[in-house]
Amino acid sequence: MTSHCVIPKLSTQYNHLAVFEAYFDESGDPADPKVEVFTLAWLVAPAEDWKKFTETWNRLLRRHKVSMMHMTDFEHSIGDFKGWDKTKKDSFAAQLAGVLKTTFKLGTSHSMSVEIWNKVIAPSMETPYKKKRGPYIFLLQSCLEQLVEYGKDLPSGERIACIFDENKLVSDAAKGHYTLLKEVRGWDNILEGSVFESKRNFIPLQAADILAYEGYKDLVNIIAGQPRPRRKLLVNL
Repeated sequence: MTSHCVIPKLSTQYNHLAVFEAYFDESGDPADPKVEVFTLAWLVAPAEDWKKFTETWNRLLRRHKVSMMHMTDFEHSIGDFKGWDKTKKDSFAAQLAGVLKTTFKLGTSHSMSVEIWNKVIAPSMETPYKKKRGPYIFLLQSCLEQLVEYGKDLPSGERIACIFDENKLVSDAAKGHYTLLKEVRGWDNILEGSVFESKRNFIPLQAADILAYEGYKDLVNIIAGQPRPRRKLLVNL
């Protein structure tokens, strides 16, 4: 197994990297009526800290013979996680959380009920294109506003580059909205460019995948009336 943390080719002005990951169950489409919750999560840390994180993360994956951390596979005990019992999974998750918590400076997940979105907001959107991509763009703006508030406390001259997980459905719309927000809101002094990468090539996205999945499961539980206690991995993070 080989994994590398390839820092995207942006300008030399960024010092921090923010990674973004969406989760909207197995349908792959946030506009699908079967999807209950849509979540977008992000984590930010200095670029050098992400490099160290990648080295430690990869060592942990190799030790457990895991090629890539993907929460859906982990949750359903498929792929590299086939045959793992609860004790082994809990121990592995705790180790991952330990690595993650020593790296990122701030991380949040933003979630919405797709049912409410479809009833209240989607009918006012003019085109199927906007309706299909609306939940992602809506949460992206919410995430970026919070990220910019974090960036205001950085030393003068330091900027944040944003790395998004590849998603054919929303990549073009997200890229355009990101560029527009930077221009309209005057965020060029805080945010650098944006890049879309895969979780296999850019390891920090695997960390965002965990937070996105846990945020998703948490809102699903809340909508259901909280029949289950909050998940241990989310509490640990």
